[in-house]
Amino acid sequence: MGTDGIFGVNGWVLVGASILLFVLVAVLARHVAERVVAEEHRSRVVSVVSPLTPALAALFSVMVAFTVVTEAGYLRTGQTLASDEAAASSRLAWASTSPGVDGAAIRGALIDYLETVVRVDWSGRGEGERTPPAIARALGRLESRTREQATAAGVPSAVATELLAALDGVTTTRRELVSEATRRVPAGYLLMLVLAGVALVVNVSVLTLATRRRGLWLVAGVVLVVSTSLALLVSVSASFAGALQIDHDAIDRVVVDIRDGFFSEG
Repeated sequence: MGTDGIFGVNGWVLVGASILLFVLVAVLARHVAERVVAEEHRSRVVSVVSPLTPALAALFSVMVAFTVVTEAGYLRTGQTLASDEAAASSRLAWASTSPGVDGAAIRGALIDYLETVVRVDWSGRGEGERTPPAIARALGRLESRTREQATAAGVPSAVATELLAALDGVTTTRRELVSEATRRVPAGYLLMLVLAGVALVVNVSVLTLATRRRGLWLVAGVVLVVSTSLALLVSVSASFAGALQIDHDAIDRVVVDIRDGFFSEG
């Protein structure tokens, strides 16, 4: 996954780098066109490239719009799953307050798990194909503590079922969240979008040959639209590490509530 580093770049840096790239493309295209195309032939060249502009603009806008909407949907799904993970953790914390259960052991392991999730996932280190070792260890401790209490002598079957069901909710949501978080815009598709943007900027730069300085405003506008559109696409495509990412407020709230004694026996 060679494009992973791009998705974690700061949003403003990404926008600035994108604008700089396409400004360079526009300047280079204009410079080459002015050198290659003689003055008396420029109107003919403009008449040739003019019909291409609407087609290239439509192609680029449709591709970017479709991809941004799709990636925004994945981001929204990830946010829902993060809230579901917090809700499942809350249910487990409540289940740990049942009579006969050593709730402190479960809640301590739950705090460790949730804090590890936030520390690893939202640093971008958790966006691989496998569960990061730190999260795997924390989740293993949580499962071990919960199952020990569910199978302890004297624990009613209804309480054991509640504990295991709540634990299953935590682990199931974790798998779903990791699955959503590993989604990426394919590198080939992202390259195709960049090339479509380059083609549009080059075409507009050549199109304005006959208008001299007045046409530079059109080029500047196209550069701004193309660069910010691609920056937005990249920003929304990393659930944990992008400039636009899901938040962990709901998970943090569960940790705070446990520490404050909101989930307590009796």
